Amino acid sequence: MNRSPDLPHNPDHNIIFPHISREEHPKRQVLLMRRSLQVIFKYKKMMFALFLGIFALIVLATYLIPPTYRAQSTIIVERHVETEKAVLLGIESQQVRDLKDWLIAEINILQSTPVLERVVTGLKLAEADDVSPTEKEQLHLQAIEDLRKGLLVENPRKSNVINLQIENSDPELASQILNEVVKNYQNYRNKVYSESNSYLFFQNQIKSAEKGLLDKKLELAAFKKQFGVVSPDEQVEIILRKLSEYEKSLTHTRTERIGKQARLEILRKSLGDGRLTNIPVLENTETPNRYMYWARIRIELLHLEMQRDSLLLKYTPEYKGVKNLTIQINTTKEKMYDEVNQILEEENGRVASLMAEESELRSSIAEIKNELKMFSEKEVTFTELSRQIENKSDIYSLLLNQRDEAGLSLAKGLHGIAVRVVSEAITPVSPVKPNKKLNLFLGFFLAIFVSLGTVLLKEYFDNSIDTPEKIERYIGLPVLATVVDCNVKSK
Repeated sequence: MNRSPDLPHNPDHNIIFPHISREEHPKRQVLLMRRSLQVIFKYKKMMFALFLGIFALIVLATYLIPPTYRAQSTIIVERHVETEKAVLLGIESQQVRDLKDWLIAEINILQSTPVLERVVTGLKLAEADDVSPTEKEQLHLQAIEDLRKGLLVENPRKSNVINLQIENSDPELASQILNEVVKNYQNYRNKVYSESNSYLFFQNQIKSAEKGLLDKKLELAAFKKQFGVVSPDEQVEIILRKLSEYEKSLTHTRTERIGKQARLEILRKSLGDGRLTNIPVLENTETPNRYMYWARIRIELLHLEMQRDSLLLKYTPEYKGVKNLTIQINTTKEKMYDEVNQILEEENGRVASLMAEESELRSSIAEIKNELKMFSEKEVTFTELSRQIENKSDIYSLLLNQRDEAGLSLAKGLHGIAVRVVSEAITPVSPVKPNKKLNLFLGFFLAIFVSLGTVLLKEYFDNSIDTPEKIERYIGLPVLATVVDCNVKSK
């Protein structure tokens, strides 16, 4: 048995060197597998310790690392209707050609410092106590930069959809940040592209005009309810018709009263003159029975006077027959006088009644005229309120038209782009980091590979010759067999 000079010797093996090359060894793969198993079993304690240590570290790191939540939001950037018409009609549009360019511009606005600064300020992401103004400004700028780095903006290929993502240890804060980013992006881009504040001005003016119009309508409704004014023209016509009827009644009553007074004056004068048998006005009295009675008495009186005159032609006034007729004539005259007085009293009563009626009609006419005068004032107020309502309605309509024109100008000023939120960010429920199952799975295999690699590396750098492979590697000769050294006891 020969030994290689100047090489470490393993006392457990005596090696015999045949003259066979390495490539010609018939069981090389089997020997290599066996040698690998020998190395594993040789360093099994170290390998097991490394596996446990590495896997334990991975488990601890997985469960001790704070969870990270991811909030997501999606917005769509729509093109102006003119662009869509250009596409449908086959007309080449500059906006269509530059689809990617204006999407990049929108993404740049989305990630711009003013937008992120408003988010940081609004959510107080850079709040710190007991710091100097300089440090506070640095913290503010650092928070903006951290937000820019953490905000992930993606644009799927050949689409006008923008996906936003952000990760944070606080799930609610993550969703708030993303929603604030979208809101401030919309506000800031409107401010960037808007050339004037005319739209907001008209919007505020419309609110003021609408309030003024509503107030005037309520005032007119209260005025109608209080004074009963519905349609001034119709109500004035009714009042004038009523006034005309009362004035006609007054004229008729006054004419009748004047006629009766004239007849009464004639009647009194006739009584004063003693002309009881010739009173023509009695025919027009409203008491025909009395007039007929008076006419019958007058006929009787005339008959008696004719009889007396006939007797006076033959006899003297002292004649008994003449005296009797004279007495009857005087009695008849007294009856006629009494009857005329009664007619006079009744006619006086009718005149007084007509005068009272006339006075009442005059009072009613005065009230109607006063009502007409007051209604004229109400009509003026009603007309003024109606005119104010009409003017405010015209102003309101004008403001609406001008607002629409300003909105159209604003839309054109926004480069024909409308930003709509497809999906708002909601508070995530499950964390995206760490993925415990994946970490444990990968950690298990990583611990195996690291421990196995460490053992193999240690074996590779081991210079002691204790295997046939090392002999072949160092001296280039194949090994036929190995003989294990053993101590044999002598008998």
